[in-house]
Amino acid sequence: MANSSRIGKAGESLAAGVLGRLGVHMVEPIATPFKIIKSRRINGQTWYRIKWSDKVSADHTGLLSDGRRVLAEVKTVEHNLRWSDFKTHQPGRLTMNVLGQGISVVVWVHSTGVKVLKWPIDGFKPGKGITPERAEELSISTEAELHGLV
Repeated sequence: MANSSRIGKAGESLAAGVLGRLGVHMVEPIATPFKIIKSRRINGQTWYRIKWSDKVSADHTGLLSDGRRVLAEVKTVEHNLRWSDFKTHQPGRLTMNVLGQGISVVVWVHSTGVKVLKWPIDGFKPGKGITPERAEELSISTEAELHGLV
């Protein structure tokens, strides 16, 4: 778990840089809220545990120069990108942002490179994955593509 978390954090850092190069301003990670709960006393020491509270919409948020919100979910996986790589609430949150005139993207960090895929992703649904080759075809690499001008 610790190694997986470390890899995920490295992917999120790469993703933030890529979003900035695409013209997303104020790229900020969305922190998962938590509570620290007093657990018990053992041998005179008080132990605490962390309880994750609310679900967050994605990993990063930012703004385009025209004021639209960008919501970015980062996935650092070596296998094909699968629907099951997303937590159950994430696709709905990405979609809700798009319906609110924002731009949602999935940033897939893979050994073949970092791919930025606009949400909704063509052909991506439960039971249907995306190969790195297909992601390369769909990936956006310019600010104009992010704005939907190309």
